[in-house]
Amino acid sequence: MPGIAKLAGTALKVGYGWGKTLQTLGISALLHWGIWGPVGLAVVVGVFFHELGHYLACRLLRVPASAPVFLPLGGAFVEHLPTTPDTEALIAAAGPFSGALAGLILLPIVPHGAAWNAALQLANLLPIPPLDGSKVLAGLRVTSARSLAALGLAALTVPLCAVPVALVLH
Repeated sequence: MPGIAKLAGTALKVGYGWGKTLQTLGISALLHWGIWGPVGLAVVVGVFFHELGHYLACRLLRVPASAPVFLPLGGAFVEHLPTTPDTEALIAAAGPFSGALAGLILLPIVPHGAAWNAALQLANLLPIPPLDGSKVLAGLRVTSARSLAALGLAALTVPLCAVPVALVLH
């Protein structure tokens, strides 16, 4: 964990701010649109909401965090300082939950994009490091309100993601 703490501290010092978010979001959106069209853009929107969920959870839990930064052809990150396992679990669970909510908004506009987004949010809940599911699972070692809230958000994410997938496959 010391390497992650150092990286998070560096990210916060460098100041990944909202200008960097808009810049990297724009590049990612253009690339995804150019390659996959509306479905690609819908996935970027889902990733934005996913990362926004992490960021807002950090803010609500008073954990210093950077604004989201997007990677050109997929993915994004929010850096934050190290926390307790149950707090980390809640921050982790907030991402897929928020991304799943975005999928419901996207469903009437870009149904296949909403389904791809749902698949990505569900895959992110797998308990495999460094995915969010592994952090939720690790947080369950501590019985607290935060770990139970994380479990609840993760559990609610599954049916939220099932809706777009079921409607597209129907």
